[in-house]
Amino acid sequence: MAEAKKKPNNAADNSGENKTDKPEAKQKSAAKKPQKAKKPAKAKRSPQGRPPQGRPPQGRPPQNGGRRPPPGYKKKKKGGFSVALNFILIIGILAVGSMIYYDVMGAKDYANQLLDLQPPITASSVELAEKEDAIRMVELDVENKEDEIIDLEDEIDVINQELSDANDEIDDLKDKLAHSEEEVAVKVDYFEKVAKLYEEMDTKKAVGIISKMENISDIVNILGNMSSEKAAAILAGLKADLATQITAEMIN
Repeated sequence: MAEAKKKPNNAADNSGENKTDKPEAKQKSAAKKPQKAKKPAKAKRSPQGRPPQGRPPQGRPPQNGGRRPPPGYKKKKKGGFSVALNFILIIGILAVGSMIYYDVMGAKDYANQLLDLQPPITASSVELAEKEDAIRMVELDVENKEDEIIDLEDEIDVINQELSDANDEIDDLKDKLAHSEEEVAVKVDYFEKVAKLYEEMDTKKAVGIISKMENISDIVNILGNMSSEKAAAILAGLKADLATQITAEMIN
């Protein structure tokens, strides 16, 4: 070690000799090269590669007050909790797998439901399914009622159309009746005038004319508008068959 320490001194002596020999060259080189910033001195380490006592390594907080641990001290191993947790998880997975394999307490069906993304069947789910079925039944009943209502509305439309047609027929009948009444009034007026003529006519002549008439209704209308005495005299003068037909028509 002494010889190793002496060598730098010899190098320093040689450098000193060089400095004395060539001072001008060193001054020129010093003028050309800029001086570098001095680096901070590093902490000295012990022969074992550890930092000296009392000084913690750079960037780390001091541990145990910067003192060495006592002899026989061992650091606690980290990761014990994670190892235990992994062990528990492995045991749990094996237990669940065995339960599914041997179908313990219906575990296989439950696993199949989970794999099929179906919720487990519980009392609440059963009640919910029953309520949904009841709602579907009510909806079906409502749809059927709506269909029945539509059918009834169609029937009502048909009935309304029939009533409208019947009202049209009634209006036509009223028109015809009014027209018939007018015709009847005309005929009544006509038969009244004719009856008056026959009533003023001689009975034998009236009997001769009426006996030649073919329409029994016209004869009845004429005789009906005469006085009873004149009508009886004409009936007495007619043939028995014709008088019988006229009498029967008058009764009807």
